[in-house]
Amino acid sequence: MEVGRGTVAGVAALIVALVAAVAFLLGRESTRQSAPAPAPTGAPSILPLGDAAAVRDYFERVAAIQEGPAGDPSSVANELLAASIGGDSSGFDKLIQGAENGLAKLRDVQPPAACTEYHKKLTALLGDSLAMLRSLKTALAKQDADGIAGLAAQASALQQRTTDLDADATVIKSRYGLH
Repeated sequence: MEVGRGTVAGVAALIVALVAAVAFLLGRESTRQSAPAPAPTGAPSILPLGDAAAVRDYFERVAAIQEGPAGDPSSVANELLAASIGGDSSGFDKLIQGAENGLAKLRDVQPPAACTEYHKKLTALLGDSLAMLRSLKTALAKQDADGIAGLAAQASALQQRTTDLDADATVIKSRYGLH
């Protein structure tokens, strides 16, 4: 399929921006101060203080791990793409290395019982984001428009999973009176 460089760059920019936004939103959600959601029916409004401390500590550890690239995700994406299209994939290499390191650190975290399912989902999401970054780097190097276009749907799915995970974090935090 013959597609112009501008189209490839545009789709790739969207994907990189979405992946960067996923990382940004996850880190932001871990530390966001939000109004507590209503407690589930039949559950105590706030659970034991020791459990709350463990949940708070967990989200703080996760936030420290999830520091993404500095700056606006769209700007970072544009810089990565411009360099990559010019043959310099070092920006992607650095981003991928950072994601690999973050995922390894996340896997070492032992979540409290209240965060076990959240932690599994977060680990899977970051692993899938890392795989997408690798695929995007390869597709850009090969100037594979079909490969890049195929990643767009995956990027949208990652964004939805991030939104769902944000909601999960809000519910967990509110159960323990964390804002």
